[in-house]
Amino acid sequence: HDPAAEGWFDALLQYRYGKPPVPVEVLLLERSSSAIVRFVEAQGVVAPGQIGALYVDRRLLGGGIISA
Repeated sequence: HDPAAEGWFDALLQYRYGKPPVPVEVLLLERSSSAIVRFVEAQGVVAPGQIGALYVDRRLLGGGIISA
């Protein structure tokens, strides 16, 4: 099962050390190594430059630097 082939998909994002991952919706952008990530519920401050890790079904999908 390749979630990226289906457009938007559900995942978990961990963006704070020691805090549990939170539900997000993700769209991988075809022509770059970027993604659009939308929080399912409002979160506290998420600052550009923080590192985020995406998980699907307990599997690490990838990670990167939050830009906005």
